[in-house]
Order: sequence, then C-alpha cells, then structure tokens
Amino acid sequence: MTAIASICLFDNDVRNEATGHHGLLPYVTVCFEHPYVGVRYGASLCARSFSRSVGVLRTSLFDSGMGTLVSAVVQDEREDDRVINIALGALSNLLLNFSPMRGVRFDPILVQNKGTND
Repeated sequence: MTAIASICLFDNDVRNEATGHHGLLPYVTVCFEHPYVGVRYGASLCARSFSRSVGVLRTSLFDSGMGTLVSAVVQDEREDDRVINIALGALSNLLLNFSPMRGVRFDPILVQNKGTND
C-alpha cells in the first residue's frame, strides 16, 4: 500500500491508472478495516495520494465512500496517531474548495482537537 501511495503521490496520470484501469480503490477501502496498523497506515497514504486528483475525486473516491472511511479513521480514539495524521491529510484534500466532497457532511468531532501529549 505504501509503495502504491508513493507512486501515485505526484503524477495525476498514475493516480488515474491506479484507480481506473487497475481498480485499486476497492482494495484500499477494505484495508481501512484491517487489524494491522501498518496496513491501515498504507490505506491512509493511498487515500491521501488518490485525493490529490480532482478527476479521481469526481469519479472513484466519491462513489466509493472514501470520505466516510477516512472520517471514521480520524474519529476512532483507539487508532494509531500515525494513521490519524495521514488520514487528516487525506481529509484535507477531500474538503478543499474545488472538491465535490466538500458538501458531504462530516461530523463536528473532526474540528475538535484530537489531544496533545502535554
């Protein structure tokens, strides 16, 4: 998952191939529920990479419910902080002004502080 996210991070054509032609999005969504934190971390990285593309957002991510999955990761208090950090990056991409997911309702808990180490 981490390798896929790294490859897709900076090239829009690669993102479109990964989500469209190769159909990796269903595999990423399943990985959000995996028991190993490393797999969930990789899924969050993929969500962040895929959400950088407006074209992918308008088609694949919106239909797959990726925003809901990423939101659930951020809200889960038992989730590893590293996974939450990357999921917040994906959520930021999903909520940008030009995003079709901007109108999707996310719970107000996302605005609250997730806590500090103080």
